[in-house]
Amino acid sequence: MSEKINLTETVSLFPHRLDERPKTVGPAPNRQVSQFPEDRQWEDILFAYVKAFPGVEVDATHIGGDGSEKAFFLPQYQHLKGFQNKFLVDNEFAHIHKHESSSLHAVLPIEIGQIITDKKWGEPHPLSLLGEVSETNHLLYGARNAQETQQLKVLLRISYLFATNNW
Repeated sequence: MSEKINLTETVSLFPHRLDERPKTVGPAPNRQVSQFPEDRQWEDILFAYVKAFPGVEVDATHIGGDGSEKAFFLPQYQHLKGFQNKFLVDNEFAHIHKHESSSLHAVLPIEIGQIITDKKWGEPHPLSLLGEVSETNHLLYGARNAQETQQLKVLLRISYLFATNNW
């Protein structure tokens, strides 16, 4: 069975998030402003996980309003400029906010974005609703525990596969 099928099935089996959606602000900057994790270890685990993907480079985000240094780029796409379907902007496919929420932005295939929105693990970027950025651009709520960290790992793996044309 392909990784795409396995990961799609995994996301479809995510439980519904028990709490109400966190409050968010935006559209720019767009981030989560409630339901913060008690421990930043979850952010550190996610950062280490994604930066270990083949070919990923880490640098300051090209668009985050908080100056995050935890943005993930694919150098083979450095020729891309501006907003993209498979990238947030330029060759940046995800970033973790430099904010107490540890919320993230990532590109996700349409079908995955719909599942995580329905199950309250994230939401479309407000600018995507206005047609200013791709509908693949999503805010993912920050992980508050080990289980939520595992779910975000799955979503960030999907984002990477989507950006590298392996989805």
